[in-house]
Amino acid sequence: MTDAPDLPDFKRPPAIETLMGFYYAPLKGWKIQYFGLFWNDIRKDYPEVQVQPFIASEQGLRLELKSEKARLQISGEVPVHWQYLHGSSKTLIQIQSDTFIQNWRKRNDRDPYLHYRELRPSFEDMWRRYCEFLRANKVGMPVVRECEVTYVNHIDKGVGWRTLRDLGDVISGWTGQTSGSFLPSPELISLDVVYPIKEKGGRLQVTLQPGIRDGQETLQLTLTARCKPGSSTMQELMTTLDIAREWVVRGFTDFTTENMHKIWTKTDRRERGRR
Repeated sequence: MTDAPDLPDFKRPPAIETLMGFYYAPLKGWKIQYFGLFWNDIRKDYPEVQVQPFIASEQGLRLELKSEKARLQISGEVPVHWQYLHGSSKTLIQIQSDTFIQNWRKRNDRDPYLHYRELRPSFEDMWRRYCEFLRANKVGMPVVRECEVTYVNHIDKGVGWRTLRDLGDVISGWTGQTSGSFLPSPELISLDVVYPIKEKGGRLQVTLQPGIRDGQETLQLTLTARCKPGSSTMQELMTTLDIAREWVVRGFTDFTTENMHKIWTKTDRRERGRR
C-alpha cells in the first residue's frame, strides 16, 4: 500500500483501539464446531479464546477497554461468536458466521501505538488463512458487503481541555454558544455525526461521548468508516479498507482543532515515511 503524501499523521495520537473488519451474509455450511477447528489452526499465535453471544453485524462489534481486561458490550440473542486473543494480549480476532474483525488495543500508557501500516499485514494474513480454512471445510466463501475501519480515541481531561466549556478547543465545529444568556455551562455533551463516503457508497460516523476510564475523565471520540467493496477479491477488499482508513484519518483531522494537533504532534508524512 502507498499512502497519499498529504495524509495527516501524528507522533502521539490519542488512539486506544483500532478495528478492521469485513461483514458479509451468513456463511453457507457454517457449523458451530468450526470455531474450535479454526482455533486449532491459529492456536500457536492466538492461545486464548472467549465465547460470546452473537451480535447483529449491522451494530458492529465493539470492545470496552480497561487496563487489565477487555469485554464485549452485548445486546441481543444467542448463538455465539468467538474471540481469539493473541499471545501479546494486544490484538484479537473476532469471528461469527457473518463477521471477521481484528482489534488492536492499548493496554496501558507504556504500550506503543501501532500504526495501520503495521497492523494491516496481519489482518490480511489472518483473513487469507480464514478463507483457506473455509475452502478446506467446504464452507461457502464470504461475499463481503462492507469493509470497516474504526479508531477509538480517548482525549483525557487536562490534555487540551478542563471542562466541557472548553470543548471548542478540541472539536473544530463546536462553539457552545447559545442565543441568550440563560443556560449555564453544560454538564454533559454527546455528539453523533454521519458523513457520506460517496466514492464507495459508505459513510463515516463520528461520535463523541464523555466518560471515565480508570478514574480519569475523558472524551471518547470514535470514528467508524464503512465502505462497500466492488468485489470480494483480496485486492479489492484491501483497497476498500485503505479508503475507509483514509476517511477515518482525514475525518479525525478535520473534526479536531489545530490546538489539539499540536498536542498530538501532527507531522508531515512525506518526512516520516510511515503508517
